Order: sequence, then C-alpha cells, then structure tokens
Amino acid sequence: MKKVNLYGIEVEFYTESYGYHNSTAIKMKENDGAVHDVTKSIPLITLPPDYVFLNVASEYAQVMRAFIEDNGIGKSTGVTVQFGYTVYPMYHIDVKKLKTICEE
Repeated sequence: MKKVNLYGIEVEFYTESYGYHNSTAIKMKENDGAVHDVTKSIPLITLPPDYVFLNVASEYAQVMRAFIEDNGIGKSTGVTVQFGYTVYPMYHIDVKKLKTICEE
C-alpha cells in the first residue's frame, strides 16, 4: 500500500471485496493501525465494481469524500439509499485512479 497525505493525516488506502456480493470495498488505514471503511455495503444491493456507497457514518466521512472528489477518484451519482437511519450516497469510481492510490 502506498502512503497518502489525507489533508494532514498520513494514511494508506486499499481495496477488498464484500464477500457475499463481491462489490468493491475501499478501506483506509492510519499509521497506528486503525482501519476505517470508506465504503458501505448495503445488504441485497450488488453494485458493479466501479460503483460504491460512501460510508457517511465514518468519523472521516467529510475528509474522505473531499479526497475522492478532489483527486478525481470518484463523483456522486446523485443516487442515495437509506439503510437504518443513515442515507448513503452512491459514487461512480474511476477504478484506474483508485488502483494508482492503492498500489505501492
């Protein structure tokens, strides 16, 4: 994983797949080992690999959203899904740009 300066916080991004429907999962790891979910899996909704729901419930949600948009990694589709009490925005992700940030 490549270290990235996330507005003053040094982090690493990496991707995984959500096991039960294989949608893209984006994770962020801090230097102290803490891992944060950038994306959210919504049960019963399977997305193509270049679409994700942004995890707006994370303490870093605003910073991660800005980083994704400012660096051309993704943009909001305008579609949202409510799960529980939270409304999650769907983002279209540039998979090639995401890989350059996640790879060493």
